[in-house]
Amino acid sequence: MAVGARLLLKPGEPGDAVLWSIDTRGRPTPADADEVGLSDELADRIEEWVDALDGVYDPDVDGGRSFGSEAERQALVAEGYAIAALIREELDGDATVSCDFSPWGSRAS
Repeated sequence: MAVGARLLLKPGEPGDAVLWSIDTRGRPTPADADEVGLSDELADRIEEWVDALDGVYDPDVDGGRSFGSEAERQALVAEGYAIAALIREELDGDATVSCDFSPWGSRAS
């Protein structure tokens, strides 16, 4: 991963990428955890998070804001922020990592 790289953690429809690389023009492209330089353990944690999201999040209900419960939504958003922090840590600050969970009411860097 190049120093100064920009990454975005943004889940979408089930099966879509959740980790994105942002180019110098601000265009996102799907990023692979291995190519980014993340450990197998963190890649597995991202995959488990995506599986958990796919198990409870229904983008076709309530404008894409439907979870089984508010507690589930909060737990999954918190896990997303924890994953973003681990990505920053593993990349030793060589990348900016932002989160966009706006369909769930949460967006931050």
